[in-house]
Amino acid sequence: MNRVIERNFRTRRRSQRLLLRDDTARNVLTGRLIDGIGYNRLVLFTRSCPLVVAFVSVHEFITMHKSTRTGLIGLAILVGVIVTILLVNLNSIRPTAELPSCVKLDGSSTCHFSDPSPYRYYGTKTSYHIVAGNETESDLEVGECKPIAFYLLSRHATRYPDKEYIEGMIKLLPSLKEKILNNSLSGKAKLCHEDIEKLKRWKLNMKVDDDKSLSSTGKAEAEVLARHLKEKFPSILNDTYSSEKFTIEYTSRKRTRVTAESFAKGLFDKDSKKIDFDGKRK
Repeated sequence: MNRVIERNFRTRRRSQRLLLRDDTARNVLTGRLIDGIGYNRLVLFTRSCPLVVAFVSVHEFITMHKSTRTGLIGLAILVGVIVTILLVNLNSIRPTAELPSCVKLDGSSTCHFSDPSPYRYYGTKTSYHIVAGNETESDLEVGECKPIAFYLLSRHATRYPDKEYIEGMIKLLPSLKEKILNNSLSGKAKLCHEDIEKLKRWKLNMKVDDDKSLSSTGKAEAEVLARHLKEKFPSILNDTYSSEKFTIEYTSRKRTRVTAESFAKGLFDKDSKKIDFDGKRK
C-alpha cells in the first residue's frame, strides 16, 4: 500500500470515528444494530427470552448518559468485590457456637440409670404411686366433722394395652433395642455404660394374651391405694372385714375383679381371703 492510499484509508477511518462522536450518528448506528435483529426477534424470544432481554438492556445502556453508565459500572464492580469477599470469608462468618437444643443428644454424661427423679407423668396413664409419692399423713381431719361412711367408685387399676398395641411392641421394641446398642458400639450414639448394661438386660414382659388384663403394677397400685385410705380414715376402715360392714362389688370385666381383690388385700390384709368375690359381680 503506497503512502497516498494509506493516507486516504486512515482519513476515512478517522472520519468514521468522528461521526460516532455525534449523538445522532450514534443513535442511528445503535438503531441499525437493533433493527438488524428485528427479523429474528420472534424466534429469539420464543427460544431464548433472556437473549432478547440482553439486547434491549444493551441498547438502553448504550443510549443512557455517560455519567449514569459510569455509576452503574462502578456499582457493579463494588457488588462484585463484596460478593467475592463474602465467598472467601464464608467459613469465618459461620456461627461456631453450639445451637441451643431441648434434647440432649450426648447421653454419655447423663445416666438415666442414676436419675433420682425421672419423668414419670403421663396424664391419665400415670401410675398412682408416682402421684401419691411417699405420703405419710394419717387421720384426715376436717374441723369437728367425723366420718361415718365411706364410698369409693373407682376405675380399674393399670392394665395391659390392647392386643394390636402389644403386637406392635413385640415387633418393634426388640429391634429398636438392638439398633440403640449397635449404634452405641459403633459410636453413632452416646450412652453411659450403666444405661447400656441395663438396656442389654431389658426384656419385654408382655404377651398378646395379656391384652386388657390387669398388670402387676396395677395390682400393686390398688393395694397401695387401699392402705393410704385406711391411714386417712382409720375410724371406719381399720376394722376387720365383715360382710355386714363392707360391700365390695365389680363389673363384668376381669380387670375390675382383680382390682377389687387387690384393693381388698391392701385394706384387710389376710382377712381379704374371707371375701366371696364370686358373688360380688354386678
